[in-house]
Amino acid sequence: MSCSKNYFFTIYMSVFMVFVFVLEGFTGIVDYFVSDPSKISYEPYRLVTAIFLHQDINHIFQNLFALVLFGLILENIIGSCRYFLLFVVGGVVGNVAGVFAYPDSLSLGASAGIMAVLGTLSVIRPKTVVYFFGPIPLILLTGIWIFIDFVSVNANDNIGHVAHLAGFLVGLIYGFVIRKKYSEEKEIKEKAKVSITEEELDEWEREWM
Repeated sequence: MSCSKNYFFTIYMSVFMVFVFVLEGFTGIVDYFVSDPSKISYEPYRLVTAIFLHQDINHIFQNLFALVLFGLILENIIGSCRYFLLFVVGGVVGNVAGVFAYPDSLSLGASAGIMAVLGTLSVIRPKTVVYFFGPIPLILLTGIWIFIDFVSVNANDNIGHVAHLAGFLVGLIYGFVIRKKYSEEKEIKEKAKVSITEEELDEWEREWM
């Protein structure tokens, strides 16, 4: 499998999460796969499985909306393998941070993984225009979300703000690692080179064929 190719993992993951959410309504799978600080030491797989669980319809709707919106863009740029690995690592790191920050609380959801995606995308495509009560650059929207998470760290609102920030940090670091390879400026230059090559080829064909 080529990591540079887009296999639409974003769509597959979204469908899988919806399937799991439906199962949550008919079974007790949440109890066995949620991130539980009291059980992580001997059931570490929960750090991964909790990523694909959601608390209610509003939770999964918001997460899937963000995942599809930002995930498809990033997956198309860096390839499915790198994208999927970033998402999972961001989610796991977020859950680990949640275990320490909220030792008495259960954690679930894809938010930390999505924040990792957002962090990387904000570094390599900061000028991307998104619509949030009007068109704004992605970097501004990211700044607003991170600010809200940061000032809400100590809020008792049942939201894993620390996990979000940890996932975003993973994405931020990875974004700077790959920035030179996947920068928008480099992509524009490469497209320009391809365009010039095609024009030269057409000219050669007209002259010699």
